[in-house]
Amino acid sequence: MTDKRIAVLGAGANGAAFGADMINGGVDVVLIDQWPAHVEAMRANGLRVEMPEKTVGTDVRARHLCNLAAMNDSFDLVFLGEKA
Repeated sequence: MTDKRIAVLGAGANGAAFGADMINGGVDVVLIDQWPAHVEAMRANGLRVEMPEKTVGTDVRARHLCNLAAMNDSFDLVFLGEKA
C-alpha cells in the first residue's frame, strides 16, 4: 500500500494496536519495545488485539529497545507510542 518504512517506538497497548492496524493495512512496520519479555512474546505468538466485538491476530516484526543502537534498519517515519 505504501513504500514507507515505519517504526513504532513504544509497542505497549496503544502503540502495538496502532502498529497492528498499520500492518493489517499493508504498511511496512517494525515494533520496538523496552520490555524484552513482551518483544519475545510478540515474536513467538504474534500480536493479539482484543476488542469488544472481535479479536485480531497479527504477525509482527518486533525489536528490543536495548538493541536499537546496533540496528542497521532505516525508517521513513517513527511513531512514538508512549504514555503521558
